[in-house]
Amino acid sequence: MYFLSIVDDAYALAASVEDGEINEAVFRAARIAAIADEHARLEIADAAFNVIAALDSAANDDTAVLGSALMTLANIISEAIDERNCGVTSPIPNLVQLNRRANLRLILKELTSEDVKGIQAQAKALHIGLRFLEEMLTGGYIPETFAREVEWVMQKPDGWMDEDERERDL
Repeated sequence: MYFLSIVDDAYALAASVEDGEINEAVFRAARIAAIADEHARLEIADAAFNVIAALDSAANDDTAVLGSALMTLANIISEAIDERNCGVTSPIPNLVQLNRRANLRLILKELTSEDVKGIQAQAKALHIGLRFLEEMLTGGYIPETFAREVEWVMQKPDGWMDEDERERDL
């Protein structure tokens, strides 16, 4: 299960970089390194430490180094997942992701009813960048950490984002 934490943090890392939140990006990269190190995935830990160093370079306007470090980390994580899965991917769509996407749309409707109108204002209310919200709405991965954060912000019970809204008593 530690791979899910690494993937969640990798998505949050990318969103932080995209939004220019360098401190958050360093935090996420450090978490990836710590989790990977704990599970003896040193290639992932090394790549995450390289991202941290590149974030320092990016602060000095050297974004090419950062882009390269992020791509290397993404490729190493992807290879590790493929190795773990023996190259086999499930033909069944991830139902949790489908539920999270449907529930995210419900959250946006709820925000609209509370006069938080427009996707940019809604992204701000959910403490995320606009591009990250748009990506999740259009099929992008919805991290576990984000789902739990939304539940907390919107005062929903733990696990609410993962539930099938059609089976829920509203």
